[in-house]
Amino acid sequence: MNDSDKAEFKSLLDGLADYYRQDKLGKIALQIYFSALHDYSIEQVSNAASAHLADTKSGQYYPKAADLIKQIDGGNISPDMIIAAAKLHNTPLGCLARIHIGTWDLDHQDAFYLRQRATECLELLQTWKEKAKFGDYTDHELSVMIKYNVDPTQPLLHGLAKADDKNQLITRVSAIKKSERHLKFIDKHDYTSNSENTVVDPDIKNQIAILTKNITIKRS
Repeated sequence: MNDSDKAEFKSLLDGLADYYRQDKLGKIALQIYFSALHDYSIEQVSNAASAHLADTKSGQYYPKAADLIKQIDGGNISPDMIIAAAKLHNTPLGCLARIHIGTWDLDHQDAFYLRQRATECLELLQTWKEKAKFGDYTDHELSVMIKYNVDPTQPLLHGLAKADDKNQLITRVSAIKKSERHLKFIDKHDYTSNSENTVVDPDIKNQIAILTKNITIKRS
């Protein structure tokens, strides 16, 4: 949020005060609330307030800033949630987690190993939130999102941070789609296929052929 959202923010909290039949917040208290929530858009805060009202556990009390942040961020994200997001790869968070964990590992490693890697992802979550907020993804990260038809301007996951400047990110995505590097990337890497359908680099094929020939000669 920015200064232009302050009037709407005050109106929202005044409405909550009326709903909960408590005194409206003073100027200093409003500023504290605003500072705690300024990283989120006024739309996210408003939606979080509505979600709080419908929360059967905490919704009976006037929301603290932390209550609204919890609604926006979707509560605590567990390693299992990270693994599920990576396997689905239909959100920016899922794509980032998939890159960090590795597609092969997601398909072949056991649950204990995956949870270890997912815990590493949780350590990176704050950095990823900043990437989402500022649209500061690497070209490779955007290539992966494009490959899986994921919109990088959408929130990282559910109500998490989303890009402040969508136009700048959209421009980057358009350029990456046409880049030679991205076209080679999607041509050589098919993450959704079985291993037998994976494209093998011609140089590797040649090396294998030479090694096979040498082995055959030695055996003869």
